[in-house]
Amino acid sequence: MFCRNCGATLLENAFFCKECGTKNPFASSEDAEPFFNNEEHDDCEFVVSNDTLISYNGNSPCVVIPDNIRIIGKGAFVSNLDITDITIPENVEQICEMAFSECSNLRSINFSNSLKRIDNAVFFECSALESVILPDSLEYIGDDAFSMCTGLKEISFSDNLKTIGSNAFFGCSSLVSIIIPNSVTSIDSGQF
Repeated sequence: MFCRNCGATLLENAFFCKECGTKNPFASSEDAEPFFNNEEHDDCEFVVSNDTLISYNGNSPCVVIPDNIRIIGKGAFVSNLDITDITIPENVEQICEMAFSECSNLRSINFSNSLKRIDNAVFFECSALESVILPDSLEYIGDDAFSMCTGLKEISFSDNLKTIGSNAFFGCSSLVSIIIPNSVTSIDSGQF
């Protein structure tokens, strides 16, 4: 079985594609394992399939993603207005499309030092974000990744960053200055 979006091979009973985060239309919701409240994750509820966070159903303003997560799935937190602070654990290597889009009260992100990819529109319209420090491990920022983050004043890039997708910072009207590292080999159009 192959992903309709990117063509990657889907694992049997996978809830979504590990490459691009697209939902597998042939998988049932029973394939996703709920990760319920425990002492480490105050009043949170996570839905996890294998090592991928599918969705967050809690209402805590400060969210600590479980340590067993490697991928934050497509739209996992989309439009969650409760979240103000997020901590991404060391195992997370990829944040899929629109994972935090329209989380308009999100102010602070503590990134994993293993993070390699921020896919398309991950932080689209997160207007409360003011400062972002990206980890040294980051190699890829997708299209519209931080578009319309109108409160974003400063961003610190990884020295290993290679690609910045189109419109990655479009509409970030509060950005004062930005320094692109020498490691970047590809910058698509419409950045600022």
